[in-house]
Amino acid sequence: MAVTSVATWFGPEDESLFGCYHLPADGRIRGAVLICPPLAQEVTRAQAALRALACSLAERGLLALRFDYLGTGDSALDSSRPGAVERWLSSIVEAHAFLVKNGIDEIGLVGLRTGALLVSNALERLSPVRAVGLWDPVSSGRRFIRQEQALYTVAVHPSEQTDDGVIEGVGISFDAELQADLRRLKLSARDLGQAPRAAVFQTAATAQAKALDATFDGSGVELVTIPGRYEDGPSDVSFFAGRLPTTAIRMITGWADDCMPAAFSDRPARIDTRDVATMVTDAGAVRETLVAMPRDPAPGWLHGVVTEPVEGLDAARARPAALILNISVVGRIGPTRGWVTSARKVAASGMTAVRFDRYGLGESIDDSVGYVAKDYDADAVNDVGVAACFVRPDDPSNVKLAGLCSGAWAASLAAPELRPRELILMNPLYWNPTPFGDEQAQDLGVQWVREPDPRQPPPSLAARLARKVTNQQRRIPPPLAAKLGLIHLPGPVLDALAPETARVTLMFGDEEIDEFAHLGGLNAIRRRSQSTATELVTVYYADHGLVGRRGRERMLDELVIRLSAR
Repeated sequence: MAVTSVATWFGPEDESLFGCYHLPADGRIRGAVLICPPLAQEVTRAQAALRALACSLAERGLLALRFDYLGTGDSALDSSRPGAVERWLSSIVEAHAFLVKNGIDEIGLVGLRTGALLVSNALERLSPVRAVGLWDPVSSGRRFIRQEQALYTVAVHPSEQTDDGVIEGVGISFDAELQADLRRLKLSARDLGQAPRAAVFQTAATAQAKALDATFDGSGVELVTIPGRYEDGPSDVSFFAGRLPTTAIRMITGWADDCMPAAFSDRPARIDTRDVATMVTDAGAVRETLVAMPRDPAPGWLHGVVTEPVEGLDAARARPAALILNISVVGRIGPTRGWVTSARKVAASGMTAVRFDRYGLGESIDDSVGYVAKDYDADAVNDVGVAACFVRPDDPSNVKLAGLCSGAWAASLAAPELRPRELILMNPLYWNPTPFGDEQAQDLGVQWVREPDPRQPPPSLAARLARKVTNQQRRIPPPLAAKLGLIHLPGPVLDALAPETARVTLMFGDEEIDEFAHLGGLNAIRRRSQSTATELVTVYYADHGLVGRRGRERMLDELVIRLSAR
């Protein structure tokens, strides 16, 4: 069954939520399923799985609504505002109300990880609810805090935990109020008993599987075991390797299909959609517009959000627009929501900012094709030009390009032809002067696989030798390593930038800059500085992916200052 996907704002004008609903192409449905995402970094890793679940449900004749809680993703409000837990719970209530207002009264809910914990605690506020499914739920807010604290310590460094009482997680900060509110949240069989049907789907061999069994034993809640290992699920780093939890998606879809009425609606569902929302920030009000940017002559389109000031719109559209590019699979939201907050600050200063998903990722997906993006490939570069031509059709060079890691690479390769007003490269890692071929490019596509084959043969002798050579690269002088094809140097990429690119800024974390200097980057900057303004900025405490809070805030402050300059 063909599926239609539509992005929209919904909810109160001053607290708009971002959502995307999926339904059969003919619009006739049997009911709806509200999909509640996890929190922090897990929502990025689970995005593809939740979209795949939504499309699978739509193929069975159900409307599926995915959304961002207030203070997360594209939705309104700053993440650091007090009352986060209440905002998340009220967001579920608002999303449920959105479905009811559009004439749907057969509604089920599915929550993943912390989304499942929030669903359980929001149920008493919801009516009607036909069924509730919890997917690998976190058993309590206390457990979630501990998991995030441990993950942050491993991902960043123990010293990054501050002494101000704030506990850091990957993509979230727990102040004293948030810690107290989260610790009150627990899974309860009594809460799930409010729905006619309830099920807990848990991946085999998880650390808390036995605890969940004890919680729901004899309660009437269905306990469903998903075969496989938890590390193949949507929350683990292996998800970046391109695995979708297809077994879990199939089982949850089948369960939801069985819970909903068999009869289809007589008429197509009519869902109110809204393309424009006003966001109130500490710096002022801004207007955000959901756009679809055609990739002609290439197939498909790019989903984007254009952020502009509410006042002085004509002046803002005459100034350079800031294009903030994807980093790997993180998409338009940016690390720890950094692109969203930065775009709104830039717009509040009187400029235009654009964030978008490159083709084959996020919401820029043809559901009949799936996730087809590869990192460091030609499409990543071409999509920069697509966005520039869309936001500044009369003069695509009237833009500022900013990117982190692979986004910096795409910006640097698009710049020679596009000739932007300014180029901002944050923690660039690779300096290959041409896109990788299909075999070299890092595959970001999500493959429909069941489980990894345990009989997979060990790496070949050639692969082991190549790994040893890679590990020895730093002992080889960079010019020689470049001639041998082991590395690429920054020089050719920076030298290729046209003089019309008026300003180039390279921003590195204090540990990242050593590698740039080792590759001869400082000499390349000196050469370029003779003809064009080129600046090198060291941002202390900034790790490569901007996971750590101190370094991330400093790097984003530097970014906003440069993008806001007229």
